[in-house]
Amino acid sequence: MDVVIALDFDGTLYPITDYDSEQLLLHLSGREGAEELIERDKKGGFDPVSFNADFERIIHGLEVFYIDEAARIIHGRCADEDFSPLRRLQAKGCHIAIISCGSDLLISRFLALAGLEAEMIVAKEIVAEDGRISKVKSHINDIREKEEAIRRIRERWPGCSVIAVGDGPTDSYMLRASDYPFVISYNGRRRLEGYEIIDSFSRVEEVADSLLQC
Repeated sequence: MDVVIALDFDGTLYPITDYDSEQLLLHLSGREGAEELIERDKKGGFDPVSFNADFERIIHGLEVFYIDEAARIIHGRCADEDFSPLRRLQAKGCHIAIISCGSDLLISRFLALAGLEAEMIVAKEIVAEDGRISKVKSHINDIREKEEAIRRIRERWPGCSVIAVGDGPTDSYMLRASDYPFVISYNGRRRLEGYEIIDSFSRVEEVADSLLQC
Protein backbone atom coordinates (compact mmCIF):
# COMPACT_ATOMS: atom_id res chain seq x y z
CA MET A 1 0.00 0.00 0.00
CA ASP A 2 1.24 3.48 -0.87
CA VAL A 3 1.35 5.86 2.09
CA VAL A 4 1.38 9.57 1.31
CA ILE A 5 2.18 12.18 3.94
CA ALA A 6 0.54 15.47 2.93
CA LEU A 7 2.01 18.42 4.78
CA ASP A 8 1.22 22.09 4.99
CA PHE A 9 4.38 24.21 5.10
CA ASP A 10 4.22 27.42 7.13
CA GLY A 11 3.59 26.58 10.78
CA THR A 12 3.64 22.84 10.07
CA LEU A 13 7.16 21.96 8.97
CA TYR A 14 8.56 24.75 11.12
CA PRO A 15 7.16 27.01 13.89
CA ILE A 16 6.18 30.53 12.90
CA THR A 17 7.68 33.19 15.14
CA ASP A 18 8.02 36.72 13.78
CA TYR A 19 7.37 35.99 10.08
CA ASP A 20 6.14 33.13 7.94
CA SER A 21 8.27 32.22 4.91
CA GLU A 22 6.77 34.69 2.42
CA GLN A 23 6.64 37.50 4.97
CA LEU A 24 10.31 36.83 5.72
CA LEU A 25 11.19 36.99 2.02
CA LEU A 26 9.38 40.32 1.77
CA HIS A 27 11.18 41.60 4.87
CA LEU A 28 14.60 40.53 3.58
CA SER A 29 13.94 42.20 0.23
CA GLY A 30 13.84 45.62 1.90
CA ARG A 31 11.68 46.80 -0.97
CA GLU A 32 9.12 49.59 -0.91
CA GLY A 33 5.72 48.35 0.26
CA ALA A 34 7.09 45.13 1.74
CA GLU A 35 6.56 45.98 5.41
CA GLU A 36 3.08 47.34 4.72
CA LEU A 37 2.10 44.11 2.98
CA ILE A 38 3.52 42.07 5.86
CA GLU A 39 1.43 43.99 8.40
CA ARG A 40 -1.72 43.62 6.32
CA ASP A 41 -1.10 39.89 6.00
CA LYS A 42 -0.48 39.46 9.73
CA LYS A 43 -3.85 41.00 10.54
CA GLY A 44 -5.58 38.14 8.71
CA GLY A 45 -8.69 38.14 6.57
CA PHE A 46 -6.60 39.37 3.64
CA ASP A 47 -7.85 38.35 0.18
CA PRO A 48 -5.28 35.79 -1.08
CA VAL A 49 -5.64 36.95 -4.69
CA SER A 50 -4.78 40.53 -3.69
CA PHE A 51 -1.90 39.36 -1.51
CA ASN A 52 -0.48 37.20 -4.30
CA ALA A 53 -0.62 40.11 -6.77
CA ASP A 54 1.17 42.47 -4.37
CA PHE A 55 3.64 39.75 -3.39
CA GLU A 56 4.61 39.18 -7.04
CA ARG A 57 4.88 42.89 -7.72
CA ILE A 58 7.25 43.45 -4.80
CA ILE A 59 9.56 40.47 -5.32
CA HIS A 60 9.73 40.67 -9.12
CA GLY A 61 13.39 40.90 -10.14
CA LEU A 62 14.62 39.98 -6.64
CA GLU A 63 17.79 37.88 -6.50
CA VAL A 64 17.18 34.18 -5.76
CA PHE A 65 19.80 34.55 -3.02
CA TYR A 66 17.06 36.00 -0.81
CA ILE A 67 15.01 32.81 -1.17
CA ASP A 68 18.00 30.77 0.00
CA GLU A 69 18.50 33.13 2.92
CA ALA A 70 14.84 32.95 3.96
CA ALA A 71 14.92 29.14 3.80
CA ARG A 72 18.10 29.08 5.90
CA ILE A 73 16.57 31.33 8.57
CA ILE A 74 13.33 29.38 8.97
CA HIS A 75 15.22 26.08 8.93
CA GLY A 76 17.29 27.49 11.78
CA ARG A 77 14.14 27.52 13.92
CA CYS A 78 14.14 23.71 13.86
CA ALA A 79 16.36 21.01 15.32
CA ASP A 80 17.72 18.42 12.91
CA GLU A 81 16.01 15.62 14.80
CA ASP A 82 12.62 17.25 14.18
CA PHE A 83 12.70 15.78 10.68
CA SER A 84 14.08 12.34 11.58
CA PRO A 85 10.63 10.63 11.57
CA LEU A 86 9.87 11.99 8.10
CA ARG A 87 13.31 11.04 6.77
CA ARG A 88 12.91 7.49 8.09
CA LEU A 89 9.47 7.19 6.52
CA GLN A 90 10.73 8.47 3.20
CA ALA A 91 13.52 5.88 3.32
CA LYS A 92 10.84 3.21 3.81
CA GLY A 93 9.02 4.30 0.68
CA CYS A 94 6.45 6.78 1.99
CA HIS A 95 5.67 9.63 -0.39
CA ILE A 96 5.78 13.24 0.76
CA ALA A 97 3.53 15.92 -0.72
CA ILE A 98 3.42 19.57 0.28
CA ILE A 99 0.12 21.45 0.02
CA SER A 100 0.65 25.12 0.82
CA CYS A 101 -0.43 28.67 0.09
CA GLY A 102 3.29 29.46 0.21
CA SER A 103 5.90 29.44 -2.56
CA ASP A 104 7.50 26.36 -4.10
CA LEU A 105 11.11 27.58 -4.25
CA LEU A 106 11.05 28.56 -0.58
CA ILE A 107 9.59 25.15 0.22
CA SER A 108 12.02 23.13 -1.89
CA ARG A 109 15.07 25.00 -0.57
CA PHE A 110 13.86 24.41 3.00
CA LEU A 111 13.26 20.71 2.33
CA ALA A 112 16.78 20.34 0.95
CA LEU A 113 18.19 21.75 4.19
CA ALA A 114 15.98 19.35 6.17
CA GLY A 115 17.15 16.34 4.15
CA LEU A 116 13.69 15.75 2.67
CA GLU A 117 12.31 15.58 -0.85
CA ALA A 118 8.70 16.15 -1.88
CA GLU A 119 7.38 14.21 -4.85
CA MET A 120 4.55 16.71 -5.19
CA ILE A 121 4.43 20.39 -4.23
CA VAL A 122 1.16 22.24 -4.70
CA ALA A 123 1.92 25.90 -3.99
CA LYS A 124 2.70 29.22 -5.67
CA GLU A 125 5.28 28.67 -8.38
CA ILE A 126 8.23 31.06 -8.41
CA VAL A 127 9.90 31.26 -11.81
CA ALA A 128 13.52 32.41 -11.81
CA GLU A 129 15.62 33.48 -14.77
CA ASP A 130 19.30 34.47 -14.62
CA GLY A 131 19.25 34.29 -10.83
CA ARG A 132 16.28 36.63 -10.40
CA ILE A 133 12.57 36.12 -9.82
CA SER A 134 10.73 36.74 -13.09
CA LYS A 135 7.23 35.49 -12.38
CA VAL A 136 4.96 34.05 -9.69
CA LYS A 137 2.18 31.66 -10.70
CA SER A 138 -0.51 31.05 -8.08
CA HIS A 139 -1.91 27.51 -7.90
CA ILE A 140 -3.75 27.85 -4.56
CA ASN A 141 -5.80 31.01 -4.13
CA ASP A 142 -8.29 29.62 -1.62
CA ILE A 143 -7.89 27.19 1.27
CA ARG A 144 -10.69 25.07 -0.22
CA GLU A 145 -8.34 24.20 -3.07
CA LYS A 146 -6.29 22.17 -0.58
CA GLU A 147 -9.06 19.58 -0.68
CA GLU A 148 -8.65 19.37 -4.46
CA ALA A 149 -4.92 18.80 -3.92
CA ILE A 150 -5.72 15.70 -1.85
CA ARG A 151 -7.81 14.43 -4.78
CA ARG A 152 -4.78 14.91 -7.03
CA ILE A 153 -2.71 12.84 -4.60
CA ARG A 154 -5.24 10.02 -4.80
CA GLU A 155 -5.14 10.16 -8.59
CA ARG A 156 -1.35 9.93 -8.62
CA TRP A 157 -1.21 7.09 -6.07
CA PRO A 158 -4.49 5.12 -6.50
CA GLY A 159 -5.59 3.29 -3.37
CA CYS A 160 -3.10 5.13 -1.17
CA SER A 161 -3.61 6.07 2.46
CA VAL A 162 -3.18 9.79 3.07
CA ILE A 163 -1.84 11.12 6.36
CA ALA A 164 -2.28 14.89 6.49
CA VAL A 165 -0.64 17.33 8.90
CA GLY A 166 -1.58 20.99 9.18
CA ASP A 167 -1.38 23.63 11.87
CA GLY A 168 -4.84 25.18 12.03
CA PRO A 169 -8.13 26.21 10.39
CA THR A 170 -6.55 27.11 7.03
CA ASP A 171 -5.76 23.42 6.63
CA SER A 172 -9.24 22.14 7.51
CA TYR A 173 -10.20 21.23 3.94
CA MET A 174 -6.99 19.28 3.46
CA LEU A 175 -7.38 17.52 6.79
CA ARG A 176 -10.96 16.42 6.30
CA ALA A 177 -10.15 14.99 2.85
CA SER A 178 -7.37 12.79 4.27
CA ASP A 179 -7.57 9.40 5.96
CA TYR A 180 -5.48 10.24 9.02
CA PRO A 181 -5.53 13.96 9.90
CA PHE A 182 -3.34 15.63 12.51
CA VAL A 183 -2.81 19.18 13.72
CA ILE A 184 0.72 20.00 14.85
CA SER A 185 1.19 22.51 17.66
CA TYR A 186 4.70 23.67 18.50
CA ASN A 187 3.63 26.03 21.30
CA GLY A 188 0.74 24.01 22.73
CA ARG A 189 -1.82 26.66 21.79
CA ARG A 190 -3.01 25.30 18.44
CA ARG A 191 -6.37 23.53 18.53
CA LEU A 192 -8.81 22.40 15.86
CA GLU A 193 -11.93 20.60 17.01
CA GLY A 194 -12.21 17.02 15.86
CA TYR A 195 -8.52 16.45 15.12
CA GLU A 196 -5.71 14.88 17.11
CA ILE A 197 -3.09 17.39 18.26
CA ILE A 198 0.57 16.39 18.01
CA ASP A 199 3.78 18.20 18.94
CA SER A 200 6.16 16.30 16.66
CA PHE A 201 6.14 13.95 13.67
CA SER A 202 6.71 10.88 15.84
CA ARG A 203 2.98 10.13 15.90
CA VAL A 204 2.91 10.37 12.09
CA GLU A 205 5.72 7.83 11.93
CA GLU A 206 3.80 5.50 14.24
CA VAL A 207 0.66 5.60 12.07
CA ALA A 208 2.57 5.31 8.81
CA ASP A 209 4.56 2.33 10.08
CA SER A 210 1.34 0.52 10.97
CA LEU A 211 -0.02 1.17 7.47
CA LEU A 212 3.18 -0.04 5.81
CA GLN A 213 2.81 -3.36 7.63
CA CYS A 214 -0.69 -3.94 6.23
